[in-house]
Amino acid sequence: MAAPLVDVHTHLSLAAPEHYPQAMHHVDALLHLQREHGISRSAVYSPMVVSQAMKAGHDPLEAARRYNDFIARTRDEHPDEVTGVGIIYPFASDESAREAERAVRELGLSGIMANPYLKGDWLDQDDRAEPLFQAMESLGVPLIVHPEEFMEVVVAEAVGRRLLFDEGLVLWRTLATTWALYGFATGPLLDRFPRLKLVFAHGGGLFWGKAARIDMAFRELVARGDAIAASQWEGPSSDTLPFDRLRSHEVYMDTAWMDRGSMRNAIEWLGPDRVLFGTDGSPHPGSIDYFKRQLADMGLPDAQRQAIEHTNAARLFGFQS
Repeated sequence: MAAPLVDVHTHLSLAAPEHYPQAMHHVDALLHLQREHGISRSAVYSPMVVSQAMKAGHDPLEAARRYNDFIARTRDEHPDEVTGVGIIYPFASDESAREAERAVRELGLSGIMANPYLKGDWLDQDDRAEPLFQAMESLGVPLIVHPEEFMEVVVAEAVGRRLLFDEGLVLWRTLATTWALYGFATGPLLDRFPRLKLVFAHGGGLFWGKAARIDMAFRELVARGDAIAASQWEGPSSDTLPFDRLRSHEVYMDTAWMDRGSMRNAIEWLGPDRVLFGTDGSPHPGSIDYFKRQLADMGLPDAQRQAIEHTNAARLFGFQS
């Protein structure tokens, strides 16, 4: 019998444009897709609901509530194959915290997803998100950080660049996640919320390509009072190095859109027990086999590969491996 393969990064929408794959619209199509590719279980959520509600002028927290009810029903119908993850608008202070508590305690969802950036508000820099972090600590389930699709348009407009040839999707989509991960790694939030469990989608974006630069900057420049680094520093100071902070807290990455080099960096700097297999396969079915090959071709020891494929996810989300 084949070892279980868990995909922690897949999406199911309440509604989606007709040109989207059927696995984004219908749970039966999603389940068929994951069975076809040997995936025994998926963590399912939808990263665009809150941003689309805001764009339409609707209440983003109410949109999150509707989705949470929907994904809980979907999980109830397919408990052996769907791990339901709720979503949240993170900047409603106590109201965000209460909805996260409802989603986990009343609906039984196994995690909560939040966007790192929404219309100028940042998850790692906005005090209104802190009641959510406190609630997530108490709930003991992971907070998944996944970007929405409008930030690249905002940034491109600011610098006067046209997003030709899928540039936004390929290069810019994970920029918000990269910045938020850097903020959690270098700032005080993880020290203030030490039991917070975080999963950064898409491997944390571009973060791991900068791992050596980040470590060198803090170990050799910031820690030694480098004049140029000191002149650009803003925020409180800390003696903790970024990767020491990440390793000493429950911070995870999923492998969606990661190449082998990024995966190796994440394993080296963070550890194989903090990497989760993910494909982004419901919107992009062609990605599933690609990321399975990426992982297989790394030649990892069996124990590390099994941890990434299912054991880490089972421990984090609390289901039977």
